[in-house]
Parts: sequence; structure tokens; C-alpha cells
Amino acid sequence: MGPPWLIFSVYAFSLYFKDHAVKITTRMPGNSHLKFYLLAVAFGLLTETLAILDNLPRPPEDRFLLHPDLLVDLYLAFGYYSGFAIAWCITSHIFNLNHRDAFLIGGAFGILFERTGGLLFSLQVLAWPYVFLVYGSFQALPLLFMDEELNARQRRKISAMGKVLLGAGVEIISFLLAALFLSALRIIAGIQ
Repeated sequence: MGPPWLIFSVYAFSLYFKDHAVKITTRMPGNSHLKFYLLAVAFGLLTETLAILDNLPRPPEDRFLLHPDLLVDLYLAFGYYSGFAIAWCITSHIFNLNHRDAFLIGGAFGILFERTGGLLFSLQVLAWPYVFLVYGSFQALPLLFMDEELNARQRRKISAMGKVLLGAGVEIISFLLAALFLSALRIIAGIQ
């Protein structure tokens, strides 16, 4: 239970003060797609910063980060979290998904995909709730902040099972986009 746990605290705090969070977003200039993307990347980078703080005491070769060099990790994190931002932005603008849906779906798939499936298959069951809360929180926060603007849009309503299936697709696309952006950023910067 290191610093990444704090992203759940940010989510819980924002949920408690939801009206203020929504007001902040409605006052931001720009269209709702851009605002959603910026919020999603910002919360993703906050999550990564907390992960960096958690990994500081470890030697570079033992860090659970995108890259052992901390500045390179933040650079790569921009691409990683952009994958989630784009997938959730497009989906939440078309379908009637809310922050609770994103929290549950993101958390469940976080357990599945953390460390490229290594967490799930290591059977470190005590780590699963922690990962669930971290992944669920950073993906739910943009939908929470954008709640008013998203609800003002004409979006397709889907059933609970439809949300689960759609959410699974969003998560798979998010991870594929994240991998694509990570690879592109590595090539651009010449990072191994």
C-alpha cells in the first residue's frame, strides 16, 4: 500500500465534492473531447507520479515502472495514459457510461493486465484490491469530472451486460493503444 493508493483517495475526495469537481470542468475552456482527454492524461500522470514515488527506494532494475529512469518513465507514461484517455473519451461521448462503470471495469481489467498479466497469474490475491482501486480510480476520475457535460449529450443507452461487454472492448483497445503509443515514443526517443 504505497503512494499509488492515493489516486483512490483523490477519486473518493472528488466523489464527495462532486459538485465542485464538475464546476471546475464546466468552467474550463475547450470542447468536451479535449477536456476529457486532458483530464484523463493528467490523472494518469498523477497515478504514474505516485508509482514513481513508491518505486524510489528500489534499485532501478527492481522498479515496477514503464522505464527505470524516472524522467523517461514520465515521458512514456504520457503515451500509456493517452491510450486510455482516447478510448474512454470516444466511448463515453457515444455511450451512456458513468464514472462507476469506468471504476468497476477499469479496476477489474487492471488486475487482469497489470504487469502484462503477471499479477493475475502470480495469484498475489492481496494485491488485487489495491490494483483494482488504482486502475479503477484513474479511469473513473475523468468521467466523474465530466459528468455534467457527458449527461448533457445525446448518448446511446445500453444495458448492464452491454456495459460489461463494451467496457471489456474499451479496456482491450486502451491497452493496445497504450502499447502502440509506448512503442512510438520509444522509437521517437531511441529508448530501449
